[in-house]
Amino acid sequence: MLFLCVLPTTVQSSITFTSMARGNVSAAVCSASASTMLGVFVSPVVANLIVVPRYGVTSSLDSIGRILLQLMVSHQIQLMACALIAQRYARRKVTATGVPVKGGVR
Repeated sequence: MLFLCVLPTTVQSSITFTSMARGNVSAAVCSASASTMLGVFVSPVVANLIVVPRYGVTSSLDSIGRILLQLMVSHQIQLMACALIAQRYARRKVTATGVPVKGGVR
């Protein structure tokens, strides 16, 4: 239960509550984004400070490194796929209505 207290809130709920209260939505977006980004790095550190001394759980930076590597590799694959798809569609001849011209790619 204590671990849930160190996790950042969801961006959508923060912005919705700010909008309903007629607050500064732009500031809410910036604040929610920053807290989410910081929460990714701060949450494991705070959890290690609380859980390790109290319950004797061992933690290593190796596991954090492996998780980050998996996230970064999958993100890079997504970026490369997006770039390839964008290049493919950028070469297509399209009319003003968005219908591809016969002959396909230039």
